[in-house]
Amino acid sequence: MTTMRKFILVPAFVTLCLSFSAPADEWAAPEPVSFHSRGFGYVAEIFPPRSRQNSTEKPLCYFYEVGYPGTAWRVDATLKWNAPLTNDVMPYEAVVSMQGRLVTFNDYGAVGYKNAVVIYSQTGSMVARYQLNDFIPEGDTGKIETSESSRWWTKGAKYYFLESPGRLFVVLSWGKVVEFNLDTGRHKYGPAAEFRDLDKAVAKGNSSNEETEIWATSLRFSSITDVVEVKAKQGSQHLGNSGRRKDDKWPLVFEGRLARVEVERALYERRTDEDCFMAVRVTNVTNRRVGVDLRRFWKVIYPNSQGFSKMPAPELIDEERLIQEPMSATEKKKLMKDYSGKGLAAIGPHGSITYFRGFTFGHNLRKEIDSASYEYLIIGLDGALQMTDGLTTEEVIFPMNDRGAEGARWVAIPLPAIWQTVPNNSLVVENRPQVRGKRRRHS
Repeated sequence: MTTMRKFILVPAFVTLCLSFSAPADEWAAPEPVSFHSRGFGYVAEIFPPRSRQNSTEKPLCYFYEVGYPGTAWRVDATLKWNAPLTNDVMPYEAVVSMQGRLVTFNDYGAVGYKNAVVIYSQTGSMVARYQLNDFIPEGDTGKIETSESSRWWTKGAKYYFLESPGRLFVVLSWGKVVEFNLDTGRHKYGPAAEFRDLDKAVAKGNSSNEETEIWATSLRFSSITDVVEVKAKQGSQHLGNSGRRKDDKWPLVFEGRLARVEVERALYERRTDEDCFMAVRVTNVTNRRVGVDLRRFWKVIYPNSQGFSKMPAPELIDEERLIQEPMSATEKKKLMKDYSGKGLAAIGPHGSITYFRGFTFGHNLRKEIDSASYEYLIIGLDGALQMTDGLTTEEVIFPMNDRGAEGARWVAIPLPAIWQTVPNNSLVVENRPQVRGKRRRHS
């Protein structure tokens, strides 16, 4: 993110008249950018409005905690939160603390006016925001370099994060300091001598943990968010051996940016001579409400086939699968529109819901399953699951002929099976409509 300032050459007599006018600026279209903490422990990825990974009208931040990549340079990132930022287009700069705090500076294209400082909590909510005149007195604004579009108040500044309580100190080029409390939003402006805690941090020298910088990386071509999305689509985040762990009651089927999907290793009944059911749990992994579409019988994750095996994997695969088409752009827009209504199943931040889905279609197979002389009942999962947080969408889908995703499709239930009763007032996906769409035999 580079500011292009254009200085215009004019005749000397005109220059004399305009010697105090500010130079003109040219701003390129903003591009996705990331800011990281010292040591890369936390990374904030910010995407402009209506860009890749952001279809909304506000800049969108994905905030990650990042593990050590090792010599193989693995992407080991956990999404801590994602939320829109208060800027109209993009923040111009930002700093990230080693404790996972984000503070942004200025608006892209108009530095030093509104949103001069915006403080976000460790869960992505806005703590406070300031215009420049809120914390720098009018008598000192004349010390700031200006241009046609901006007041460059952070030019030459240094930054320090201190904890207990969490604070950010901005040491300005003319010797004054601004202290921001990261929890309350309170601020103080004055000479450096008034800030004793800052003096102790500065005395540690360069590269102390307290000192930070604006470490920015262009995301023009790739990002952590892109990598996570690709892994989710390819099924590389599926647990290929999840169906083989007898001690795992809820094998993981999918883990993405918005949700984690698990299937219980148990069977359910509701009434005599009715379907057998399985339980699917969807957990919101974000700090925003997530809406999950459970309105269509064939557009959820469901048990598609069953068979017996002497090992915790299918011995023979012979099933028909409904070809699931990924969401179109129109469907994504509709899903996000439905987010504000009552059509989607709502999951609060870090909460979960469990739904039940039948799979034996009017036949209770308990006697057959309990009398089987095998060690495992193998359930083949299929289907799709669509969800949104109102800002982005995500879809769980099992692709055809993808070995990487196959392992997560199979759930091995040790025999004799654990049978339970579907609780009253449970969320049951039923009212099965006629199957529409193409089917393909899978073997």
